[in-house]
Amino acid sequence: LRFTVWDTGIGILYEDQCRLFQPYSQVLNIAAGCHEGTGLGLVLTQKLAEIHGGYLELESIPNQGSRFSILLPLKPMGKVLAAIETTAENDLEVVSYPCSNYNMTLSPVVLLVEDDLANGELMGIYLRRLGYQVIWVKNGVEMWNSLREIEPRVILMDVSLPDINGLILVQQLRENPKYQHIGIIAQTARAMKEDREICLAAGVNEYISKPIDLQVLAGLVARYCGFVDF
Repeated sequence: LRFTVWDTGIGILYEDQCRLFQPYSQVLNIAAGCHEGTGLGLVLTQKLAEIHGGYLELESIPNQGSRFSILLPLKPMGKVLAAIETTAENDLEVVSYPCSNYNMTLSPVVLLVEDDLANGELMGIYLRRLGYQVIWVKNGVEMWNSLREIEPRVILMDVSLPDINGLILVQQLRENPKYQHIGIIAQTARAMKEDREICLAAGVNEYISKPIDLQVLAGLVARYCGFVDF
């Protein structure tokens, strides 16, 4: 992904461009004829881009303008992917369910409906290492296509999907006798009491708010896979 901000202002001299990425540097303001401080904004932006496996680009021509671009990978990588895997590993140390001893061909299938890459990667890594088979889809169309081929014990449903409201999918699933028995756990960034009530009214069995607590997630999935009593 590329995000670009540009202007048609006074530009930045070539010899000053490298200083922009150093904290509190002084660069020449051509129009004012004096030096001005750059602060920390670009330094922090560059660091954040690097953490996500990306980088910052600067193009500038004096008296014509400047163009700043942030380039980020479409999938988590570098420090972000390492952090995801570390988080999953740390939570695995304190959670253990019988599924971890299952043969993968016999272990329960979890259908993860989640369009956010970081969340999807994190939950997928975590649940697979607990012994579940995880099928990850990113929208409603992919969910229905997957259900033609698999029989999940649990569906983890993101409420905010790119093509449809996840709660509408829940209602459609509950109206179909073929899927009424499947445990559905809603996941949403909305954490108010009324949001939980809306989710339950739509037909979900459980509700979990983002950011996802992996240990809570593990307990809920185990419950609807029959490994933990209600």
